[in-house]
Amino acid sequence: MPITKTISLRILRPYYPPEIEAKIKAEKEKRKENGDTGSLNSSYYRELKKEYPSIIINDEFFPLLSEMQRNITSIYNRTISHLYHRLIIKKESISTAKALSEGPYRDFKSTFNSYIALGLRQKVQSNFRKKDLMAFKIALPTAKSDKFPIPIYMQTNFKIKESPDSDFIIELPLVEYIAKETKGKNKMFTKVEILSPPKVKNIPVILSTRRRKESGQWFSDEGTNAEIRRIISGEYKVSWIEIVKRTRFGKHDWFVNMVISFEESQEGLDPDVIGGIDIGVSKPLICAINNSLDRYIVKGDDIIAFNRRALSRRRSLLRRNRLKRSGHGSRNKLEPITVLTEKNERFKKSIMQRWAKEVAEFFKSKRASIVQMEELTGIKEREDFFSKTLRMYWNYGQLQKTVENKLREYGIEVRYASPKDTSRRCHSCGHINDYFTFEFRQQNNFPLFKCMNCGIECSADYNAARNIAIAR
Repeated sequence: MPITKTISLRILRPYYPPEIEAKIKAEKEKRKENGDTGSLNSSYYRELKKEYPSIIINDEFFPLLSEMQRNITSIYNRTISHLYHRLIIKKESISTAKALSEGPYRDFKSTFNSYIALGLRQKVQSNFRKKDLMAFKIALPTAKSDKFPIPIYMQTNFKIKESPDSDFIIELPLVEYIAKETKGKNKMFTKVEILSPPKVKNIPVILSTRRRKESGQWFSDEGTNAEIRRIISGEYKVSWIEIVKRTRFGKHDWFVNMVISFEESQEGLDPDVIGGIDIGVSKPLICAINNSLDRYIVKGDDIIAFNRRALSRRRSLLRRNRLKRSGHGSRNKLEPITVLTEKNERFKKSIMQRWAKEVAEFFKSKRASIVQMEELTGIKEREDFFSKTLRMYWNYGQLQKTVENKLREYGIEVRYASPKDTSRRCHSCGHINDYFTFEFRQQNNFPLFKCMNCGIECSADYNAARNIAIAR
């Protein structure tokens, strides 16, 4: 069964021919020798373009992406309205694909090249859910121009490589354009106009690899860098690309999202070995195996301490803002809180990914072919102490999904079991100990689980994980 996942990397700038790249590198080293940081500003690249008129600088490239994003969003919204009028209001008995072919798709091709036109068509077709719209289950899927991605359908001709400086270079099939310097209120800016009829302009860009270069983990890293190496070697296939604008720490940056697919392998796994994962509060993940006493416990002290520091910092910022005037300048007041929230989410995400890898490696070493987790769908509506505490410390849904995706990458099947009585049932004899409620555990400082029937005594979290592993 093929597995799909998304790799996201930030765009730094367009990539130039070797002689220009060598000149840029020499200028950076020269500035570092003079005590500077070595970074080059836009004025340097504008002077470089005067010397090499054919190159594309950031002042042209990023406005081109913004212009394409605005045009794509406008066409997308018009197409959605057109389909809604034909298929929902007039109730024409044709498919969404046919309705797209009869008119809107021609508009796509008249504005953009075939790669983007096919990507936009697929985006519209997947978002326009006719049955749900007719049943009033969803709202009309319109989009905002600053959030909508630039979709690129890439079944063939995908090109990504490594530069001599060990950077990742990806070639994006964009459109031909004309760039004009325009005077604004305070300064000059570049205005981009897309040519009609559209022509493909392949623009190679450098993707952010700073963390990999600084740590020197090109060969040892098993994260995104290793996955891109597998793309370059042909082991992983890229079927879809999106160029999106996202906010990072208060700044707007462009990212390339690549959807990759590969075949999962269950080589070396034992179909009789089943694992179980219990989700807790102080210990977020407790892993057990159905046929042994082996276990793995992920401790959450780091993220709990981080949450406390983040909440304290947020309260401090809110108290400081109370002394400021409301109205004018409110954006500046809220920006530190927005940046703090984003840093918190990025930290939690990185922690969850680390946990998921640790858990997957444990089950892989035990040759588990199946791993079962608790079905926690209704926990949002529950108001007991455990549910409230679990929701406060981390997004359990995101945690489970991250673990599930990593397990599937290792060829391990994931199933969900009912959480009923997993903490009170003895994993050894099956007796349900009614006394062992969460309230009892809380009042008694979370003691060991002790079965009143067979007398076995063990960690309560391990007992729950073992019950999940043997659940049917």
